[in-house]
Amino acid sequence: MPHQLTSTEARINNLTAYLTPILLVFAELNDAFCPPFVQPIIKTTQALIAGVQNVKRNKDQCLQLVESIHPVLFAILRIHLESETVGSLPPAILEDVAGFTDTLHKTYTCIEMQQDGNKIRQFFRQSEAHGLLKECQNKLDQAFNVFTVQNEADAMHQELMELISTLSDGTMSDRPSSVFYKGARLCSSNSFSLLPSKPKIFHGRESELQEIMELLGQNTPRVAILGGGGMGKTVLARAVLHHTDTCARFEHRFFVSAEVATTAVELAALIGLHLGLDPGSNLTRTVVQYFISQASPCLLVLDNLETPWEPAQAREGVENLLSLLAALEHLALVVTLRGAERPSKVRWSRPFLQPLQPLSNDAAQQIFEQITDDSHASDERTQLLEFTENMPLAVDLMAHLVEYEGLLTVLTRWKTEKTSLLSVGHDRHSNLDTSIAISLSSPRITPGARELLSLLSILPDGLSDHQLTHSNLPITDILSCKSVLLATSLAYKDTKNRLRSLVPIREHIQQFSPPSQPLVMSIRKGFHNLLNSYAEHKTAPISSITAQITANFANLHKVLGEGLQPGSLDIAETIRCCLALSYMYRVHMDGRTPLLDRIPLHLCDHQLMVQYLMEQMTVQTYTSVDAERLVSQGISHLQHLDDPKLEANFYGTAGAFMSHSTIDPMHGFQFLEKALALSKSTGDTGVQCQILHSMAIFMSRRGNPTAALALGREVEQIAYQATDLVQVTGALQTIAEALITFGDYKGALIELSRARELVDMCGLTGGSRYCNISNDQTEIHIRKSEYAEAKSIQTALLQNTAINKNSEIHGYTFLNIALVDVMIGTTRELIQQNLDSARKVFNRAKSPLPIIYCDMVLADLNLREGNWVLAQAQFQESLTSRDRQVVVYCVERLADSTRWLAHFQGHAKWPMMCLCESQRLQEKLMLYKALLFIGDWFISEDEVTAHNLFTVALEGFTFLDVHQSRAQCFMRFGEMAQKKGDRSKAAEMWREARPLFERSLQTKDVEQIDRRLAALEKEHQSSLVNLMTLYPPTEQPDKEVIEASTEVTRSSSTDKHTRNQVKMLGP
Repeated sequence: MPHQLTSTEARINNLTAYLTPILLVFAELNDAFCPPFVQPIIKTTQALIAGVQNVKRNKDQCLQLVESIHPVLFAILRIHLESETVGSLPPAILEDVAGFTDTLHKTYTCIEMQQDGNKIRQFFRQSEAHGLLKECQNKLDQAFNVFTVQNEADAMHQELMELISTLSDGTMSDRPSSVFYKGARLCSSNSFSLLPSKPKIFHGRESELQEIMELLGQNTPRVAILGGGGMGKTVLARAVLHHTDTCARFEHRFFVSAEVATTAVELAALIGLHLGLDPGSNLTRTVVQYFISQASPCLLVLDNLETPWEPAQAREGVENLLSLLAALEHLALVVTLRGAERPSKVRWSRPFLQPLQPLSNDAAQQIFEQITDDSHASDERTQLLEFTENMPLAVDLMAHLVEYEGLLTVLTRWKTEKTSLLSVGHDRHSNLDTSIAISLSSPRITPGARELLSLLSILPDGLSDHQLTHSNLPITDILSCKSVLLATSLAYKDTKNRLRSLVPIREHIQQFSPPSQPLVMSIRKGFHNLLNSYAEHKTAPISSITAQITANFANLHKVLGEGLQPGSLDIAETIRCCLALSYMYRVHMDGRTPLLDRIPLHLCDHQLMVQYLMEQMTVQTYTSVDAERLVSQGISHLQHLDDPKLEANFYGTAGAFMSHSTIDPMHGFQFLEKALALSKSTGDTGVQCQILHSMAIFMSRRGNPTAALALGREVEQIAYQATDLVQVTGALQTIAEALITFGDYKGALIELSRARELVDMCGLTGGSRYCNISNDQTEIHIRKSEYAEAKSIQTALLQNTAINKNSEIHGYTFLNIALVDVMIGTTRELIQQNLDSARKVFNRAKSPLPIIYCDMVLADLNLREGNWVLAQAQFQESLTSRDRQVVVYCVERLADSTRWLAHFQGHAKWPMMCLCESQRLQEKLMLYKALLFIGDWFISEDEVTAHNLFTVALEGFTFLDVHQSRAQCFMRFGEMAQKKGDRSKAAEMWREARPLFERSLQTKDVEQIDRRLAALEKEHQSSLVNLMTLYPPTEQPDKEVIEASTEVTRSSSTDKHTRNQVKMLGP
C-alpha cells in the first residue's frame, strides 16, 4: 500500500512545487541581466526550501513563513518583467526589494534556529526565538502589501507555468522572441560586443578604404586612422568592419569605443566587456590571453583611442597595452585617433595611412543629396557646403537641418546669425560650432531637449533608458526630448543602448550652453543614490550594482569633479558622494579615487569632516598618511558634535588603523575599546561587530588566538541575534583563522564552508569576503601540504577575481600561486613571473607588507635553487617586519638545516627560535616542525633523543594530517635504520614516506626514495650472490648462516613491536 502523505508532507511538496519553477525564472533573469538582489533571493529561498524540511520545532509556523514568500516572489518577478527596462527597477521599488531580501535572511535565521543540533539556538532565549518568528511573519505580510500581491496562489502558479512553457530550452538571453530579449546583451562572434551597423551613407572615403583593405591583407596588420574631429574616422572604421573581404578573412570582429576610458586599465576593461570577460580592476593579461586562445584570425577596432592615449600620465600605459595587442600574430588591430600622431611602441603597417582630410566637393554634395533627398544643385546649397568646409560631421548635421526645415530657412538663419564670422573667416572648429548652434536654434529643439543635450555634454558615458526614466530629472517629457535629439543627430545610441552625444558637440555645448545648476544637482543626486545603494546594501550582488556604477564611471568623475569646485552650491552633498565612490574604489577597484585628494580640507561641516577623515584612515593601505594628524583632527571635530554613533564609528576606524599598523598598536586598541563601549550604548550591532572583528585581528597578530577565537564567537552571537548574515560570515572567518592557528584544520574548514554558503546567500560571491574565505581555505591546504588543492583554488580566483576584482586580492592570488610553485618545484621563470605580477599590484596600491611577503617567497626560491647567501640575507631582512606570517614562514625555513649547506647552518639558534616563536604565537604546526628541526641537530650525536623528537613530531603531524612533514619524519627514521645496517626497516620507512611525498607533489623526494629502494634491492641481490658463492647448492649452510640470511624478514615483522616500545610523548 503506497505511503499516505501527512498534511505537513503534502504542504512541503506543494511548497517545493510552487517555489522551484519561480526560482528557475529568477535564475534566467539573473543570468540575462543580473539585477540587484536577485541572486541572494534565489540562494536564500533555496536554503529555506531545504531548511524547512528539517525543522523540528514550530513546524507549522515555519511552513507558513516560507509559504508567504511565494506570492511576494511572483510579484517581484512581474515587476521586473513589466518594467520599461527589463532588469532595472526605480530606486523606490529597489529599496523595497532590498528590504524583502533582509526579511528573507531573518527568516532563514529563524528556520535554522528550529532545527535540532543547530548552534544558532544557543544565541537566543525562548522568548526571543518566538519574537523573531512573529517579526518575520509581520515583515512578510508587509512585503505582501508593499508589492500589492493578490492572494490567489493557484492562479499565479498557472500563469507562471504558462510563462515557463513559452520559453525555449536555452537561456532567456539566447531566445530572440523572449520578453528578456529587448534588454539582453547582444553578441557578435560569441562575445558581448555588438558591432555597429554598416554606414548607410558612405562617400568620399573609397580610396582610404581600399588602402586599409590592402594593409589588412598583410601579416599582422596594424592600422591607425588619423584625422581631426568630425572627419569621419569612425564611419571609415565601420566601413572596414563590414567590408566583404574583412568578413571573409576575420571570423571574429570586435568594435570597442575607447571614448569613455581614461587609462590603460579602463581601456582593457572596455575590451574585456566586449569580449564577454568578467569585469575587474585590470583585465590586461586576461584580454591578451583571450586573443591568444583564439584559433582563427580576429580583428579589433579601437575607436576614439585619443581619449585614454592623449593624457601624458596615461600615455605610457595605453602604449604598453597596444604593444601587447600588436604582438599577437593572428590579431589585426585598427585604431582611430584624433590628430596626426601615431602611438609609439607599435610597428604600424606600411605604407602609413595619411590623416583624413575634408571631403571633396563631389563627395560632400553626394552626402547632402542622399540625406535631404534633393539632387537639384543650387547656389544656396553650395554656400552651406562652403560653410562646412566639407567636414563630414558638419555636412551631416547641416543636411539633417535642411531635411527638416528647408534649405532657404536654414541659409537665412545662418546668414543673419553668423555673417560676421563668415566675413572674417574661420577654421573648421568654428564651422562646427556654428553648425551646432544652428541645429540648436531649430524650432524642433524644445527647451527640454536643449536641457537634455546640455546634460549630456557633461556625461561622457551618456545616459541609459533606466536613468532617463528613473532619475527624476527636471525635464518635462524627457523621452520626447530624447527622440528630438536622435532625430536631429545631436545625440545617438551607442552599442550599449545608452544615449550619448559626440565629443565635438559636447565640447561646444559646455562652452556655449552649459547645464544649469539645478540640472547638475539633480543628476549628482541620482549618482549619490546609486553609490549609497552600493554602500548600504552590501547584500546586493556585487556585479549588479557595480555594473551600474562602472557604466557611469566617467560621468561620476566629471560631475563630482565639477561639484568640488569652489563656490559649488551643493559641495557637501558632492563630498558625501565622493566618499561613497571611495568606498567602492577600495573594495572593488585599484584602491583610491583621485577625487579624494580634491576634497577641500577646511569645511565648516564638522560631521562631514569626521566622515572624510575616517575615509582617509580607511584607505591608509593605499597611501602614506599622517595618522596622528588625522586622529587629532577627527577628535577636534567630534568636540563640536553630539553624535555617539559617529563617535563610535570614528574611534573604531582610528583604532583599526592604529592597532593594525606599527604606529601605536596599544593606543589603537584603547580606541577600539572606547568605540566598543560607545557602540553598545547606541545599540549599533553592525559597528559592534566591526570593532570586535578589528580587536580579534589585533589579538591574533599579538599571538593570542584564544582571545581572537572568543571575540569571533562574540561577533557570531551578536550578528545572529541581529540576523545580519554578512557579519556572520566575517565572524565565521575569524573563528576559522583562530582554529587554523590551533591546528584544528577540520573545524576551520567546516566554519569556512558555512561562511561560503552564507556569502552565496548574501549575493557576495566573487567579492572580497568570498576571496578571503578562499584564501583561508588555501592556507589550510598549504599547511597540510595539499598543494594541488591550494593551487586549484588560487587559479580559480585568478580567473574570477571578481566581478569585483580587488587589486590587492588579485595580487595575493599571484603571490599564493608563486608560494605553492616554490613548494612543488615549478620553474623559476614562472614563479618569478607571478611574483613580478604581485609586486606590480602591491606597488600600485602602495602596500608595504605584501611586498615583504613577495621578498620572503623570493628568498625561499633562492634557497631552493641553492643561492644560500642571498636567501639568508633576504629572510633576515624580511624578519625585521615582525609580522606574524613573516615570522612563521621565515623562521621555519631558517631552522630547517637540511635545506642549507653545512657552513650556512650556523648553530642551533634558528631551531630553538622556531620553538620559542611557536609558543609565543601558539602555532601548533610550527611547534612540531621545531621538534623535527631540533631532532636534526641531535641526530649526529644523540640518536636516542633525535629518535624521540622525531617520534613526537610524527605523532603531531599525523594528528594535524600534514603529509609532507610526516614523510620527512619517516625519511629520518629510514636514514637512522640504514645507518644501523637495518636495511629492511629503512625500506619500510621509505615506503611509508613515498605516498605522502606523492600526495604533496614532492617529485624529487619520490625519485630519491625510488633510488634508495633500488640501491637496497641491489645490495640485497648482491648479498644473495655472495651467499651462493660461499655455499654452492651442493653444500648445506649451517643454521647460523640460514638465520643470518633471513634476518631481513624477521626484523620487518618485529619492527612495529619495536617502535611501540619507544617512549611516546604524544601531540
